[in-house]
Amino acid sequence: MAKILVIDDEPIPCRMLHHFLTGEGHEVRTALDADEAVQVARDFRPDLLISDWLLKDKTGLEVALAVRDELPEARVIFTTGLPATVVADKARAASNVSVLEKPFDLESLAAAIRSSMRAANVGEC
Repeated sequence: MAKILVIDDEPIPCRMLHHFLTGEGHEVRTALDADEAVQVARDFRPDLLISDWLLKDKTGLEVALAVRDELPEARVIFTTGLPATVVADKARAASNVSVLEKPFDLESLAAAIRSSMRAANVGEC
């Protein structure tokens, strides 16, 4: 299973995703802001970041790019209330990125994780 960092400035979605992902067998850490996310990523070294696109202090893209300096192989799934095509166009600066539009169901998230991890060849998901 994968090491996943969930980044969302809202505590409830963070807790819900943490609960779901640990139940799926993943090792999960969470961060509630961009600075915390970068620090947790440095310490935890995740295979995958699941980040809200719009955080209070920065965008998920800014976090992903900061993390990529140290973890270039990390995959990213952005969650967003914006149209996925808008986010995907803006996220071209980062590689290994997927976009999941809100609201999404947990099965769609699990499928996106499996796809990302297969592409990265990380464990069996």
